[in-house]
Amino acid sequence: MTVPQQGIDTAQIPRLDADSGPSSDAPAPQQGIDTAPIVHTDAESGQSSDTPAPQQGIDTAPIARLDGGDDFFWPPSEPITGGGGGPIILANNLCVQWPIEPLSVAGYYFGEAVGANYHLGEDVHAPAGSAVFAVADGTIIYARNHPPRTGPDGGISPNWGGLVLQNVFIAGQAVTVVYGHLDPANLPAENMFTSRGTQIGSVAKKADTGFDPHLHIQLTQTGSQRDPANAPGYAISTSGWQSFSAWAQRLAADSYCTPNA
Repeated sequence: MTVPQQGIDTAQIPRLDADSGPSSDAPAPQQGIDTAPIVHTDAESGQSSDTPAPQQGIDTAPIARLDGGDDFFWPPSEPITGGGGGPIILANNLCVQWPIEPLSVAGYYFGEAVGANYHLGEDVHAPAGSAVFAVADGTIIYARNHPPRTGPDGGISPNWGGLVLQNVFIAGQAVTVVYGHLDPANLPAENMFTSRGTQIGSVAKKADTGFDPHLHIQLTQTGSQRDPANAPGYAISTSGWQSFSAWAQRLAADSYCTPNA
């Protein structure tokens, strides 16, 4: 049985390891903390150990999550679903662009209910290796790898893979853009200013995330910027977040961003 985490109702969210609980010699659960043992595999030897060893390019430090867990992402185990309505048109402008051209949301949409939670971004399907571009001018505040995890029963729990956060201030609007499921071997440097249209990564392969290849693009509410410890992919409310594609279309139509005739 999955141990509930504070602020998150996990009863309706299927997980790959949902049919088997912690082993009998596992430590007793503590409120708000998932104490199920995790098997960590050494990337070179292939041997398992109870203690995670730091791996090059992987952030192993615990990160606070809104629901009190130790990771950013609370994904369902079922594959990405949902239909796409075709490419979304973005007017020619000086401020914002799509992270992948053409952009078509063909997975979970912003605000779509997933179990007891809501999806906070938009899923853009693209082949592994597809270039991902900065949507606007801004500073990369976070760029690290969060690989999938192997549970005690051998099941895989999907995760972000490469995760990039960019603070943007444009046309008087301050936001944080979240780019998820990027190739962890091709991430930008942190604290680097990145211009609109600069490639900041590429779509990860399934082995790096546990998901079929796609980009997860997510945006804070205007006037709100987030640090990495405050950027989950799912939450019990969409408060503090907005649709990236709708924001980009509004910004493209703003007089500040309209090209001179």
